[in-house]
Amino acid sequence: AYAASRFDSSHDKATGYRTRSILCAPVKDGSGRIVGVIQAINRAGGPFTGVDQEILTILAAQAGIALRNAELYHMSVASREKVRALLEIIKAMHSDLGINSLMFTITQRAHTIVDADRCSFFLVNHSKRELWMLQGDVDLRIPMDKGIVGAVATTGDCVNIPDAYEDPRFNQAVDMSTGYRTRTILCMPLKGADGNVIAVIQLINKATGVFTEEDEEMMNSFLTIAAPILETSQLFQSRGNKDESGSEFEGRTVKRTSSSKSAGLGSSMIIEEGDEDEDDDDDDE
Repeated sequence: AYAASRFDSSHDKATGYRTRSILCAPVKDGSGRIVGVIQAINRAGGPFTGVDQEILTILAAQAGIALRNAELYHMSVASREKVRALLEIIKAMHSDLGINSLMFTITQRAHTIVDADRCSFFLVNHSKRELWMLQGDVDLRIPMDKGIVGAVATTGDCVNIPDAYEDPRFNQAVDMSTGYRTRTILCMPLKGADGNVIAVIQLINKATGVFTEEDEEMMNSFLTIAAPILETSQLFQSRGNKDESGSEFEGRTVKRTSSSKSAGLGSSMIIEEGDEDEDDDDDDE
């Protein structure tokens, strides 16, 4: 080993071990891509032989197969979990949910379908050109033409961003104020029976890597089922009666200023106590 220029003797010096002979073989997957290396050190009976090389090559091939099988199994389990999460969300949405429960169900469960860290859900009010999001007892509103969510609501197109900080629509001030680091964003529309966007869902930070086409397809399957459920829910039925007089949401109204842009929220806001909701207390859940 000490005669080979590629050998790093510092490890021997640090441990006191004496490396004499080395045999290495690459571990490849089914496509021939090297995914690992198997290495044997110090053959007991002298230098490694041609037979040893053949045996190690076979072991490396078997290791490659085992790794691929493990990867396929992991993918199978992950896919099964995604389908299970999807079915659970749809089942919950078919229940007789109130306004808050319906919004909570979507925001708390939808992110599991694509292994995202966070999820935000915005309702679209075309008459007022606003996006509404319910956070606890706060009714948060942003202009429909602002930010990434606004772009999806306006165009009806999916937006998949692999690096949030490279997109000019993303407001870094939100991360700076919270200490959270937004890396990847998947933002998709929910469309009603007439083809108009009725809501926008935003998923942040894929657990591993970036959001893929498979993630888009999986989420699109969910949204295709969720849209008619949402459109015929109490939330939309009540909105038809309250658009003229105020909000169907309880609590305070938080209105984002026109300067807001972001993965969802801007940093500046005006909080207005919800006087418009006082007359609707008997109707709200």
